[in-house]
Amino acid sequence: MKIPKIIEETRIATKHFALALAAGAAFAAGSAPAVTVTATYQLGSQGKGTVIAGHALIPWIAKGDLLPGAILKSVSVKARLDATVTGDTKAADLCVYVNSTPDGAPSGLLQVGGQDVIGTVDNHPGWGTGTGGAVGATLIATKSAPSAFPDGIDLGAAALMLGSGRGKATWSGTVSVVYEAPPATILTFGLAGSPAVITGTDIAWTVPYGSDVTSLAPTYTLSSGTCDPASGSTQDFTAPQTYTVTDGAVSNTYTVTVTVAPPSSAKAILTFGPGAVITGNAIAWTVPQGTDVTSLAPSYTVSRFATGTPASGSKQDFTNPVTYTVTAQDGSTQDYTVKVTVGAKGSAATSSAGSSGDSTNPVFVPTATTGRR
Repeated sequence: MKIPKIIEETRIATKHFALALAAGAAFAAGSAPAVTVTATYQLGSQGKGTVIAGHALIPWIAKGDLLPGAILKSVSVKARLDATVTGDTKAADLCVYVNSTPDGAPSGLLQVGGQDVIGTVDNHPGWGTGTGGAVGATLIATKSAPSAFPDGIDLGAAALMLGSGRGKATWSGTVSVVYEAPPATILTFGLAGSPAVITGTDIAWTVPYGSDVTSLAPTYTLSSGTCDPASGSTQDFTAPQTYTVTDGAVSNTYTVTVTVAPPSSAKAILTFGPGAVITGNAIAWTVPQGTDVTSLAPSYTVSRFATGTPASGSKQDFTNPVTYTVTAQDGSTQDYTVKVTVGAKGSAATSSAGSSGDSTNPVFVPTATTGRR
C-alpha cells in the first residue's frame, strides 16, 4: 500500500502528511514491561491541510506494518475543518477507521467519528461533540477503550486509515492513536539524525553519504525482552543483518537492510550579510553610508553538506560585484553574484536577512519512532 508523507526521508512522501511513532515510555534494550506507542498523523497547517473525498478513506499505517498484538487504546483528534464542498459536512465528520480489508470494500473493526458509516463497521462511536462544527471549527476529542470501543482491536491485523463520514472536505491539525506495543518488538533503530523505518519485521535504514557500512553501530529500543546483537555493537551491513528479540516464549527476528544515501545536490546560499536580500542567484546587500566597500567580510550560510568560496567571513573588495560559488556534496556548483550598495545618508542598511527558500536535506530529529512512513 502506498503510504503518505513521513517525516523521514527513507519513505515515499506526498504533501502534508507525517507520522511519528513515539514511545510513550522509552525503555532501553532488555527492559521487561511492554510500552504504549503514540502514532500521530499530521494533517497539515491551516490552508495546506488534507483533502478527503466524501465516504472515502486514505492510508495511514498499512496492514502488516505493525506486528500482531498492537492493541488500540485510544484515539485523539485536534483538527480544524478548513473547507467543504457540501455544506452538511462538519468538523466531526473526520474519521479514524480500522480497516480489516484495505484492498477491498471497507470492512471496519472501528470507525470513530462521521455522520455516515463508511462500508460496514462493527463499532461506530462518535466524537461526542454532536454534529456541529462548520467551516472554521476545531474538533478536539479523545475516545478510549473500553468505554468507547472494545479493548482488543489489533492494529497488527488491520490497516489504520482516515476518512470523511460525509462529503469532501479539508482538515488541518493532527490525529493520534495510542496502542500497546507487542512484546519482543523493536521500537526504534538507527543513529541520531538517521533513524530507520520499521515495517513489520523489516528494517530499512538509510545512512548518510560516505558512511562506512562495514562498521556501523546502531542503537535500538525494545518494547520488552532482550535482543542479539546488542544495541550499540558494531556490525558489517554490507549484506542484510538479523536482530532477534526474545521475551520468554515470544521471539521476533528482524532483517536490517542498509542503504547509503546518494550525495546531496543542494547548493544554495541561505543567508548572506548580515541583511542581504537573495533573489534567485542575485544577492543585493545594502550597507550604511560611510562603509568601506573595498574591505567587507560578509558571513553566509549554505545548504547542508555544501561548501562555499570565497570563505564566509573573508574580506572582499565589493567595488564591483563579487561572485560566490557554492559546491554541493555531489560536486555540482552554483554561482551567486553579490552586489553591494551604499545606503543614502541617514538611511539604514537592509535589515531583513534573505533566504533562497532552500528546503533540501531536512534535518531529522529522531524520537522513539517507527514511522508513517
